[in-house]
Amino acid sequence: MRLSDMMPGAAISIFAATILWAGPIAAKEISVAGLRTAGWSVVSKEESRRSLPGVAPYENLTRVIQVTTFVLKKGADQTVCEMAYDSQHDRIDETCTSKKNPQ
Repeated sequence: MRLSDMMPGAAISIFAATILWAGPIAAKEISVAGLRTAGWSVVSKEESRRSLPGVAPYENLTRVIQVTTFVLKKGADQTVCEMAYDSQHDRIDETCTSKKNPQ
């Protein structure tokens, strides 16, 4: 028995999820994952976490901001990436800055 016989539309859903997941990779976005795939090495990683009051209408909930800073190297080049997770907005933001030949 095929998957499509048991669950009509499952193959389409799996195909659509694959396309959405592969999108950022095809776009060659600068990210920790993309840099590691390109041969960069993580030389340091620091994590910090802050607890803040929630934003309206959730003032009674704790809002957690978790920041992870990565330093990556490839040859003489260095890149610093910062990943920040905001629990209230359920969002991860990532920024990377590149430095050629750090002294």
